[in-house]
Amino acid sequence: MKNKKWIFLLVLFNISNSFADGSYFLPGSSGGEYSENLTGELSKDDKSKIFFIPDALKEEMMKLDEEEILWAVPPTGTRKIADSYDAKDIVTDDYFIIESQKGAYYKELEKKKRSSYHFDQIPQGSPDAQTDKYIESDIYERLNENKNKGTAAFTFTILYDGNTYTDGSGIYDKTFNGDGAEWYNSFWAILSGEFYLFKSFINFAVGGNIGASYKAGYGVFAGNENKSETEFTLVTVPLDLAAIVEFNFGDLIKVEAYGGPSVMGLLQNRNDREGDEGDKSIGQVSWGYYGGARLKLSLGRMFPETNKTMFNSDEVTNYFLTFDARYQYYSNFKQDDIEVSGISGGLGLAFEFL
Repeated sequence: MKNKKWIFLLVLFNISNSFADGSYFLPGSSGGEYSENLTGELSKDDKSKIFFIPDALKEEMMKLDEEEILWAVPPTGTRKIADSYDAKDIVTDDYFIIESQKGAYYKELEKKKRSSYHFDQIPQGSPDAQTDKYIESDIYERLNENKNKGTAAFTFTILYDGNTYTDGSGIYDKTFNGDGAEWYNSFWAILSGEFYLFKSFINFAVGGNIGASYKAGYGVFAGNENKSETEFTLVTVPLDLAAIVEFNFGDLIKVEAYGGPSVMGLLQNRNDREGDEGDKSIGQVSWGYYGGARLKLSLGRMFPETNKTMFNSDEVTNYFLTFDARYQYYSNFKQDDIEVSGISGGLGLAFEFL
């Protein structure tokens, strides 16, 4: 009962249309009950604290201290709101709507006429088994209702780099893919965002991607295979626009195809030059195109408890383990003989949001 973080008690009152029998209640009083004709004998300060409690709520209400009451509607029709809470609940004449405990979203837990209101139909006091069961069943119900209603998705993917980086002399390939290359040259990362236009068995979306790779290696002399002591680095940053079509196969699997125009920024750097020398760093840009496919395996359906927590806090309707394949091609850099192309594959995590 003392765990205020989880306490929220809703007491509805309407003088002209009462629930049924009940009592006026003054928190902290010895008896705790006042009939309607006795309220006039109370002080003005006491009157402001009185709450009307239907008999159905009386037993539970008597267990609470005044400080444990989240808020209630007293006989005056105005709200009493405890200072330690930010109560944003909405009460209308015919329905009640409660904010979720964690405040991440507003939701309609039940639509009940006041005349048919029962205490055990809403969350109450400190969490017990009944309250937990009610809240969990409501969250699962919302998850099922929204399992294919996400409006946006974000994916983070790590790819094994199958691209070839070539130039006319073959130095790129020897430097960044040969014996002098660093281990991390084989990987790159990409962040994707998509926004759904239409959802059914087939989903349509538009979006974009931004990726990055960092490669390093020691130069190779042009006349032989000897490595130099000069280290070269190569940074690539592709930016894409995406048209996306997605197919749903039950609750567990989605298959996505995407593609569109792309632009890649490329920055070369060598450590044997001073900062003011013109060929220490060379930046270039090329237009190109890309396309790919993504298999999405629903972790949200496999681990519903985790999905429930994510949905309750951030409105994540589903999340996926992804298997990705991507082809890209760029050949319009300032130095005409440079070309970046190939197929990359990898794994990622995708999240869909309401």
